[in-house]
Amino acid sequence: MRPKIDWKRIIKEVTERCEMTTFSTPQGEPYPYVILPFESIVPFEFIDATIEGMSWMLEKELSEANKILAIEAKGFIPASWLAQRYGKDLVVIRKRDYKIPHQIEIEQTKAYGRDKLYGAWQLREDDKLLIVEDIISSGGTLIGVTKDLEKRRYSIVGIGSVYERGNGIDEIKEKTGHNAKGLARLEVMASKPHVVKFYGESTSKV
Repeated sequence: MRPKIDWKRIIKEVTERCEMTTFSTPQGEPYPYVILPFESIVPFEFIDATIEGMSWMLEKELSEANKILAIEAKGFIPASWLAQRYGKDLVVIRKRDYKIPHQIEIEQTKAYGRDKLYGAWQLREDDKLLIVEDIISSGGTLIGVTKDLEKRRYSIVGIGSVYERGNGIDEIKEKTGHNAKGLARLEVMASKPHVVKFYGESTSKV
């Protein structure tokens, strides 16, 4: 039996050690960017903590889904952890254009730019998908992916992310009807990242 771990403490401590940089939005405005553990060094204890936290938050969705869908690039990481833990197929959406007739093409909108995403897979009509992301910020990517999948009559049983930032959760609800979940609420204060609350907590804690 796996020992209980303090996953909230671990995620908060690892996240708040992350470095910052700045990108420009399409409007030329600075966008403070947190270099999350998924794109630097991922401590083993953070992997365990993320799996435990996401398992708790997405218990219902994980029981219903038969496939976990991940979006390039960093979304591949937490999605693969959960897929392996629960024995689910992993479906990937990539930035690579495979140039084959049956691929799908999806517009990706992020807080700091636009791109295109492609899927070269063929899902079954009875598949039930859980979308897992590293972070939800503007929500643009997930709105585009969700609408495109549902237009093709695929079933989405849930959307979950390790982090949330900005108003993306609300945007997803308004534009798709899905109640996306973010495990850790991330804010940038005094040029440093802070986890201010976790899913289900009503007040922020800095």
